[in-house]
Amino acid sequence: MIMMKKKWAALSLAVALLACVLMLAGCAAQDAPASGKADADLSALASELMDKGVFTDEMTQTDADIVNDLYGVTLSSSAELWAYVSTGATAEELVLLQAADEDEAQAFEEAAKDRIEEQKESFRDYVPAEVKTLEEAIISRSGKYVAVCVAHDASAAGKVIGAYLG
Repeated sequence: MIMMKKKWAALSLAVALLACVLMLAGCAAQDAPASGKADADLSALASELMDKGVFTDEMTQTDADIVNDLYGVTLSSSAELWAYVSTGATAEELVLLQAADEDEAQAFEEAAKDRIEEQKESFRDYVPAEVKTLEEAIISRSGKYVAVCVAHDASAAGKVIGAYLG
């Protein structure tokens, strides 16, 4: 009888441990999108950045053709893109990209670095105060996701982007 109770206790403990492991695995899978490593919601990220007031200029949503021209790239048709540009009075802009693959993401990240450097040179004589904003630009890549954000409140923008892309 005692042997039977020990077996039931061991079996109950094993089932309880298995249940805990499965619950933890389920939590980890649910947490993945929030870290940005799996499927980041670029639409929500763009909306949150627009709503946070990190931009001082009026921002207008634009399309892949404009981004391709500004960044000197040709994004694949399967890339998901959210892009906003300012009126031109400031250097502010936002590009959120889910590239077709990591190679495209890496190439876009490099193009973004080049764009920021070119913008620094352009704004140095045009609106010198914007050079500081460009120096604080955020270029963040996580897997096939890339965020480029030139905003006057780069600190707040960085926190929001970090919450989505990790």
